[in-house]
Formats: sequence, structure tokens, C-alpha cells
Amino acid sequence: MDTFGPFILLPIICFMIYIILSKQTNFTKKKKALLLLFAVSFFITEAGRSFYRPFIYENSISDFHIADTLGTSFGTFTAVFFILLLQGRDKLSDMIYVGVATTLVMAYELLALPGNEFFDPRDLYSALICGLIAGAVYFFIFLKRKWKYEKIESIPASSPDGHSNIKRK
Repeated sequence: MDTFGPFILLPIICFMIYIILSKQTNFTKKKKALLLLFAVSFFITEAGRSFYRPFIYENSISDFHIADTLGTSFGTFTAVFFILLLQGRDKLSDMIYVGVATTLVMAYELLALPGNEFFDPRDLYSALICGLIAGAVYFFIFLKRKWKYEKIESIPASSPDGHSNIKRK
């Protein structure tokens, strides 16, 4: 059950984020795209940890340390897109959030918080590289593109003289 736990939690997490954001803020196309990027990154992270890494280790395959750093690299994408999904506002603060999320993942790897793991510099490199890639993805998808925000404006039901504005045949 440990292998499938994150896959069961992913739809629940995304649904709860969707409900919270749609009630609290204007849930724009940008936020929906960030939710999708977060879900895909989370899915790849957990699929790699649960299936790819054990397969590589069991069969003694040399994959240039991808299995070793997969959790950190896609975990960086997940952390960046999650923070931008919840806190993203404007160009400058969003890029600061990308830097802060990347720095926090690197600090986590540097401190080896789980306790029984050893320090691996490849994890630091992968966190830095993936943080830069996540920043570039965010820049090219969201900051270079002009997003049309849907403004809901109230339309008066009738004209000032009391008649309906809808023309009937």
C-alpha cells in the first residue's frame, strides 16, 4: 500500500486545492495551468520514487544517477509550482518564490532532515538545475504570454426605462 498511497492522495489534494482556490480567489486560467503542472510534477515524482528507482536498483542499471536524484529534481518542480499556485501574484514576486522554493529544497537536501540519509551533492545540483528549469518554464509559459483574465461584469437586466434589453422576435 505504501507504493500506491501518493497516487490515491493526488486527486484528493488537487480537488481540495481546486475547491479552496475557487472559493477564495479568482481561479484564472493561469492558476488552473499551475494546478496541472503541480499535479503532473507530483505524479512523476511519486512514480519515479515508487517504480523507477526500485527497478533501477534491483537490476543494477546505470542510469547516470537519475534514479538517485529523481525525487529531488521533480520534487523541486512540485514545490515551485505548488508555491506559485498558492501564492503567485506578479512577475517579481513569482520569480522570488521560485528562488525561495529552490533554496528551501537545497537547504533540505543539505541538512538531510530525514536523519538516516547521507549528504549527496548530486541532489543539490539537481535541485538547483531543476529550480532554474522551473523558473524558465514559468517565465516562458506565464510571464511572456499575455493571459486574458475573465472579468465578470454585471449586466443590468433592464434598461433605465424599465424595459428588458433583450430583443424579442
